[in-house]
Amino acid sequence: MSPITDSLFTTWTQFDLPFGPDHETIDDCFEALSGVLRIGQIREQAVAQLRRSRLGIHQVTGQVGTCFRLRELVTNAEIEALVPSGFSGKTGEILLVRLLPPLRGETSYHIAVTTPYLLVGFREKEWLEYFARHQIVPRTIGMAERLQQHLKFGPKPDYW
Repeated sequence: MSPITDSLFTTWTQFDLPFGPDHETIDDCFEALSGVLRIGQIREQAVAQLRRSRLGIHQVTGQVGTCFRLRELVTNAEIEALVPSGFSGKTGEILLVRLLPPLRGETSYHIAVTTPYLLVGFREKEWLEYFARHQIVPRTIGMAERLQQHLKFGPKPDYW
């Protein structure tokens, strides 16, 4: 059995895998057609959020009701996230997961759209060193754009 979950593979092929001369993704094409398809404002908003989404490496910092409190290692952003896969994380664990930001006026929390990968064997320090080797250093100019590019597309299409 592959170590790649169906949710990670599906979101990667739809939202991150570029093709053709314009390096579009399947979701780029769907978003371009969403007005013609009349899918509605909430669905259009969700498609746009998914299109912009990326993987992230987060540390579990606690739990609030049914949501987990997560802190992204590089940006230090703290968020609450619903993880519907049945994940039962513990404080301190480090995860690789794609989060959908809250839809305007619908929720106050992010939603994990992939099953989280529990990253074991490397601590926060080692992950920050990994990102530094890719010129992604917290609080530096252009860091957010480099992080987005790296975690969404990687140095090559099948990186993640």
